[in-house]
Amino acid sequence: MDTRMKPDYEKKLEAEIDRRLKRLPELPAPLALAGRVMARIDERARLIWYRQPWQHWPLLPRIASFILLASVFAMVCYLADNLPSSRVSLPLGSRAQQALTFLGSLKLALFGWVGQINSNYLIGFGVAVGVSYLLIIGLGVALFRIAWAMPELRKYETQ
Repeated sequence: MDTRMKPDYEKKLEAEIDRRLKRLPELPAPLALAGRVMARIDERARLIWYRQPWQHWPLLPRIASFILLASVFAMVCYLADNLPSSRVSLPLGSRAQQALTFLGSLKLALFGWVGQINSNYLIGFGVAVGVSYLLIIGLGVALFRIAWAMPELRKYETQ
């Protein structure tokens, strides 16, 4: 009897599995693991604010760092756009001036053709890249779960 595509069979199977899983006793965490986890949490909480992830910084330093980074980014974009046409002159050494001129020329060479492409193609390309990225992430998660389910790989799990 083929029971693969019968909804009532699947619901009964799901209910039976759920009932059996709920009957299992809870497993306590090993004492060594609990101690290591708590020590790690305490260690992370005692970090000075600038050693913590940026999202956990106080509000004022986060705003200041964002403004600083946005300003540096805007300056680099402005210089890369205007320096090759010599509209901007900086009191830099000749090597720094050459490097910035080269970067501006490189930007023009690499991205100058983008303005000639129909925007629909660019949108389609962006969507294709996004979908590809999501597919790669999904494939990685699936392969990780398959590999982690293999008993011969479980022996590498930390104790």
